[in-house]
Amino acid sequence: MKVVRARHYVTGETWQLALDSDALASLTLMPPEDEGSIWLAPLLVDLQVNGLRGIDFLDPDITIAQIEKLAVSLQTDGVCHALPTVTTQSKDRISQALKQIARAKATSLECRETFPAIHLEGPYLSSEIGPRGAHPIEHIRPPSWDEFCHFQEAADGNIGLLTVAPEYDQSFKFIQRCCDSGVLVSIGHTAATGEQIARAVDAGATLSTHLGNGAHGSLPRHPNYLWDQLAEERLTAMIIADGHHLPDEFLRCVLRVKDHSRVIAVSDITGLGGMPPGRYPDTSLGDVEVLENGKLVVAGQRQYLAGAARPLWNAIPRLLASKTLSIPETWDIVSKNPGRLLGLVPEMIRHPKKLDAMVFEWNPSRVSSPDNDPISAFRLLHVIRNGIDLTTTNQSQA
Repeated sequence: MKVVRARHYVTGETWQLALDSDALASLTLMPPEDEGSIWLAPLLVDLQVNGLRGIDFLDPDITIAQIEKLAVSLQTDGVCHALPTVTTQSKDRISQALKQIARAKATSLECRETFPAIHLEGPYLSSEIGPRGAHPIEHIRPPSWDEFCHFQEAADGNIGLLTVAPEYDQSFKFIQRCCDSGVLVSIGHTAATGEQIARAVDAGATLSTHLGNGAHGSLPRHPNYLWDQLAEERLTAMIIADGHHLPDEFLRCVLRVKDHSRVIAVSDITGLGGMPPGRYPDTSLGDVEVLENGKLVVAGQRQYLAGAARPLWNAIPRLLASKTLSIPETWDIVSKNPGRLLGLVPEMIRHPKKLDAMVFEWNPSRVSSPDNDPISAFRLLHVIRNGIDLTTTNQSQA
């Protein structure tokens, strides 16, 4: 029997967890303890998951068993709900990926519980170098309502979030029709003007996909599409806070301008997440490389990113180290805010067989200087799902 005491992330109450092997045997409210670095908080919600541990949603040979394995793997990383993300490819390949995810949801309880909807990121994105990111230029195209309806049919109606660049002539009406059909629309991979962004928001767009990434290497001082999206109060900013995608200064600016209630952290993790360093020449994103520090880049250079290779919980210490957020506010960003969009806000039920929670250690004193990686101050100790401890050695993949 293993006993763990942790403080509730909002109330500060001390909860005692008694673990018998992998099962939570009891859950007891104890007298409060004013100090301690062990915390208990709800599980996470990730709106952008392209793959994980060698499994890629765009793999033409992906099986339902692999998709189910990916869902279970996400849970061991503390993610209770995620949007499988299908990125830019040919019409047939996108359709195939959407169909297979829909089949997995129809046949697997794990997939239904983990994947409430699908995120389609592309192919209606900017063709310009920089904003396009690693999306293949040969498959970038203007938005088409007929094609999107084909994709939604292939997905059995499961597309719940679409990332689109609003600078095309047909973007305004297209976004409007998507929103009217119940699909959330996010602005991303764009080189749009301020006027085009405003029109997209007027049409119903409510999010910015990985704001600060998928952009030109150099921008005009002002105006530019980063300022335009930051200043737009109706847009919630999705950010990748893995230490590779955004400098700390930009991250702090987003948190101060948007307020924690209008920020969502995503992992943007790919099939290379959890894989060893090295070059991977044949992926859905082309020839890419995982560097020794976990950074995923277009092969042959170290600047241009090709997605992410770290799970969402890696964002927690970086958000906390920004010194602009409390632990409850940080959990809004990684759990409550994205969950609210899906109608699935994670909560902790104080019952040993129903508890879904993360037990973690946060010791900010370990971050002794700005040069220290905040991950050194954070440890993911236990991931509990339906009263079962799913803890693995996944935290070593930071």
